[in-house]
Order: sequence, then C-alpha cells, then structure tokens
Amino acid sequence: MTLVVLVSIIIKTVLTEGVNMEKNRIQQWIRRWWWNAAGAMMFVVAVLGLFLPFVPAAPFALFAGACFARGSEKFHQYLMNSRLFGKMVRDWHEHRKISRGTWFALGVSAGMTVGFIVWWLL
Repeated sequence: MTLVVLVSIIIKTVLTEGVNMEKNRIQQWIRRWWWNAAGAMMFVVAVLGLFLPFVPAAPFALFAGACFARGSEKFHQYLMNSRLFGKMVRDWHEHRKISRGTWFALGVSAGMTVGFIVWWLL
C-alpha cells in the first residue's frame, strides 16, 4: 500500500510543471557549482605550475577557463583579464591556438619531468 502511495506522489511531482521548473533550476545551479569547483581546482594547479617545474601551468589554465566559461561568466572574465593567464586563455578562446612561448615552456617542463624520472630510475 505504501509503495503505491509513494509511486503516485512521485508521478504527481514529476508531472507538475512548477516542480519541474524548480528541479531544472536546482540542476542548473548544481551543474554550475561543479563547473566552478573544477575551474577553481584547475586554477590552483595552474598557479602551482608557475612555481613547480614538473607541473605545466598552460593546460590547467586553459581547462580552468573552459570550466569557468560553463560555470560563471564573472570568473571567466576574471581569468581572461588576469595578468598571469589572461593572454594564454584569450588566445585560445579567440584563435584556438597556443603561443610559441607557451609551447616552449610546456616542452621544457615535459623534458625536465622525463629527465628527472630517468635520472631517478637510474
């Protein structure tokens, strides 16, 4: 008996337009929250990548920009206008390219990482 009542309540709430609109709003809020959380984590890793030679900053900054573009226009604009990553994120956003200097930094970082691993294993 309680299962029938529970199923009827669920059907009524799913079919009600106001509840669906509220549910969609909540889902959008959760989705935006997750994108912002992922963007914040990638931004922190990108900042760490500026100081740690084995962590490349460029891919994490670009990923943070992509996450903030889906999560928050305010954070996305902040990242696009920042002194540290703004030029790189703007170039990617507008031209879908990474500058030669960034590629060089990525290559040096990757080379140092591979060199360190080989040195450590020998």
